[in-house]
Amino acid sequence: MIGIGATALCLRWGTYLAVLLDEHKPLDPRVGSAEISMISDPEMKRINLEFSANLARLICMLHEDEGGCYRLLHLSYQHLAMPRLRGRQCAELLDAFYGLTSPAFWNLAGADLRARMERARPIVVQYPYRILANSMALAAWRNGPVENLHCGRVSGYNLNRRRATDQQNGELMRFTSERLAALLSRFRPWKQDAGSPVPWPENLAGIYISPYYSPSTWSVTESCSRIELEAQGD
Repeated sequence: MIGIGATALCLRWGTYLAVLLDEHKPLDPRVGSAEISMISDPEMKRINLEFSANLARLICMLHEDEGGCYRLLHLSYQHLAMPRLRGRQCAELLDAFYGLTSPAFWNLAGADLRARMERARPIVVQYPYRILANSMALAAWRNGPVENLHCGRVSGYNLNRRRATDQQNGELMRFTSERLAALLSRFRPWKQDAGSPVPWPENLAGIYISPYYSPSTWSVTESCSRIELEAQGD
């Protein structure tokens, strides 16, 4: 419920993706072509920004009012339409996030790695929820099956056409919901043991500098971006 509710609220219906997956529109005839990108770079950037900004607000709410956050996700699960999903929590991703924020990661880090984390501390202290949200959005959305829609040659687009099949939509939502389920139900980096060498939110520095879980070019302040589409005739 948590992962599906969060995906519905923050991605499927809370971003520009809602325009591209509108089931009331006819399919773009090029869907399924490996040569054609069904999501342009500006469109992907906007989805990434909106998803991450939404997730940051949700993570902040989870920290400050966990019960209220879960009530919101339950309502989202109940009332926002989603494909019928049977997923599993992604334990591997949860382990990776735990590892990057653990005291052991800091204690075992070499001098160069520690220096990089020290330099990252000011930004993670200023934008902790967005740093987490960017990393979660990268792992739970961008590095997944959406690349099958995004890769290829960009062509003109018509917003009156749907960009993905029902099966593709289901794959996208399942991938994201499985990963958000694990992170939002169990990952609490603000809960640190007494004597931890790196307190919250400075313990996010390991995530922020990770080449696998940190999108270094993503904004930590923007929540949307402008799109100029090259029109495609019908």
